[in-house]
Amino acid sequence: MVWIFGGGFFSGTSTLDVYDGRFLAAKENVIVVSMQYRLGPFGFLYVDPEVQGNMGLWDQHLALQWVQKHIVKFGGDPTKVTLFGESAGAASVTLQYLSPESRPLFQRMIIQSASALNRWALSTKSVAHDAGLAFIKTSDCFGSGRNLKKAVGCLRKLPAETLFDRLYELSIASAARRDSRLVSLVPTQWPAKFLPSAAQYFEVIMRPVLDGDFLPDCPTTLLKSIQEGEAPEALVGNVDKEGMYWLLYGLGIRGVDFLSDEGTVTRPTLDQLKAAEIDYFQLIQMRFMSVGHLVPAFSAMTTAQYGLNSPFVKRIMNHDFGVPFNAISSEVDFLNRLDDLSGEMDFVCGTQLFAKLLAAMKGAKVQYYNFMHKTVGSQFPAWVGAMHGSEIEYVFGMPFSSEFQANFYKFTEDEKNLSAKMMRYWANFARSGNAAINRDGTEFGPSWPEFDGTTQKYMEIDLKQQTMKHHLRNKSCNFWNDDFPSIARAYVSATQPDRLGGSMRPKICPHLEFDLYDVEPLENFVHGADGTRASGATFHSASS
Repeated sequence: MVWIFGGGFFSGTSTLDVYDGRFLAAKENVIVVSMQYRLGPFGFLYVDPEVQGNMGLWDQHLALQWVQKHIVKFGGDPTKVTLFGESAGAASVTLQYLSPESRPLFQRMIIQSASALNRWALSTKSVAHDAGLAFIKTSDCFGSGRNLKKAVGCLRKLPAETLFDRLYELSIASAARRDSRLVSLVPTQWPAKFLPSAAQYFEVIMRPVLDGDFLPDCPTTLLKSIQEGEAPEALVGNVDKEGMYWLLYGLGIRGVDFLSDEGTVTRPTLDQLKAAEIDYFQLIQMRFMSVGHLVPAFSAMTTAQYGLNSPFVKRIMNHDFGVPFNAISSEVDFLNRLDDLSGEMDFVCGTQLFAKLLAAMKGAKVQYYNFMHKTVGSQFPAWVGAMHGSEIEYVFGMPFSSEFQANFYKFTEDEKNLSAKMMRYWANFARSGNAAINRDGTEFGPSWPEFDGTTQKYMEIDLKQQTMKHHLRNKSCNFWNDDFPSIARAYVSATQPDRLGGSMRPKICPHLEFDLYDVEPLENFVHGADGTRASGATFHSASS
């Protein structure tokens, strides 16, 4: 079982306490392998033609090659390799599967909370090149001639710490560009308090790129090209509150202090939330669009889907399709609606779509789960639920780790039993391709039917019971996976101008993040050493 950690492709390490593989290995008699891979600019900078990106993915590929060559020396079998990961690690698992270079190096995969089809997991060359040029600008590596070869040489001479610090500057520039798009829609008399309050809400600026090498084509095209003999066996799933973590850490609501410096969480009152005049449209806008005539159709569908109102949309459309604030029953109800919007948009629906496409392949075997439990002893209150990453400590057996509990928090006896079940499910799948079949062939827990696009059966995993259900968030995911891309694709195909001086019109892959806005180059929002903002930058061309 080969683990790839997550962290948005810019943070993380395989040596975190929660990834200690000793307990999974010992209790389930499996070999657990973890890897390091380059992150941030070291792993995912793309500047055509000087830096081709995806270095972090090639690092993962090298680790898989190492396993093939050496795992037999540890008692392992190179023909029984299961690749598993969470968040960006899960997206990496699916990207390794999509790559013809890596696919032969493992047989099964466990995909926890993300996939290559999540909007933040993969970039076009044009968008990645735009971010790369802006990163060079943050590092003051452009000389007067803007020679890319010399600029990249300058980056290589800078300390690693300096380069990672520049990622923060890049995120500030991206937030500034996002705000400028929204301001372009805001009437001049519109109160400043309605401008975005989520300065750095879950943004992955440097990420894998559709490079034509490691990833020779769009993910959906690559899936269609996979032969029957390579049909996948996959365990796929999500946690119940995928969006809540990002709301707590990244959504800066005026007058509301979710998190203290000590890491404790305070739930705002309904009156506080009402006074903050939170606008769901900001969560959408910061990701997808700023063109006025695209707003009505999209906002109407979104408000109808989530029952959230928008002062901003109401102002520009003279109508609000959402639920009036006084119709929302409680602060938890409101936060849950935001969690649904955020979690489905960013994690659940892209993961589910990948599972559907896998399941549709001839010979495929896919099982799906939804993890429901929030650890009782953690610093977070019960109302936040099972947030993004909550299942990891159970998969790695942390309730059996005295060191982890001494350093972080305690687990109950029921939670120890839950961890034993999770480890058994994961190991069973790695051994046989069926999480509910033990190594001796007996069934473990309730029957776990395969997932398919029609019945969409999944296992709901909670503290004391596991229950088969079906059609997890089906209506919402139909919106994000079908309706929204249709609207977006029609708009982009009809109206989007060529980007970056006319030479980098992006290739639009189905279900990938779309460039829906008229993009001003990110470099223009980077402040120079003298504190001034760049303008009128000239770009070297690169292919899309």
